[in-house]
Amino acid sequence: EVVGIHVRDDTDGYSFDKADIDGQSVFAKDVKRLFGRDQVTSAWSGW
Repeated sequence: EVVGIHVRDDTDGYSFDKADIDGQSVFAKDVKRLFGRDQVTSAWSGW
């Protein structure tokens, strides 16, 4: 489960630094970091 997407600093057109609200989207080329949650355990992961 994706819980947050950090946007690269050198991008334009986004009014947020982290997309963590349902409905927000980011182009793949603008992703700095993707955060997810393992649905089996309570571990956090960053890719």
